[in-house]
Amino acid sequence: MVSNGISDMDRVTAIATKKGIVVIDAGTNGPRTAKYRAIIEKEFKRNDFIYLINTHSHQDHTFGNRAFGEAVVIGHDMIKVELTENFKNGYYTRIFTDALKNWETRVNEAEKDSGRWKQLRIYLYEGAEVLSTISGNFKIPCPDISFNDSMDLDMGDLTIKMKYFGPAHTN
Repeated sequence: MVSNGISDMDRVTAIATKKGIVVIDAGTNGPRTAKYRAIIEKEFKRNDFIYLINTHSHQDHTFGNRAFGEAVVIGHDMIKVELTENFKNGYYTRIFTDALKNWETRVNEAEKDSGRWKQLRIYLYEGAEVLSTISGNFKIPCPDISFNDSMDLDMGDLTIKMKYFGPAHTN
């Protein structure tokens, strides 16, 4: 499953405002997110990225943060807590190592060239990308600015309102 020639695993949104481009969620890794960035720049015919909002701590929302290095990263207080703890205890390495083994087994069991087989192969590729991303000199992609309950961004022509409604998909 691919959109724009990249992946549908990530959800990256961009909003062009008077004060600059605001990106919501960064994607799984720097190289892939650099492709999203290029698409956004081409679409808006500008590259003034001002804010990157991470909706939560999962890798498909945060690991590509560095591709928008000039943007101020904003997210809920728990994002930094979760990312720091998950890296400290090796959570991401464990979960993706285990997932790769599981997906490989399932690929081998699936009917070759079926839709399921193709989707599992994409998961294998993307899981390997995540493991490659976090190995070595990976900087934990924590927000520069965080909020507890709510935060508003006045962008000149619109106001972006961020609100925390409590634990759900993540804390």
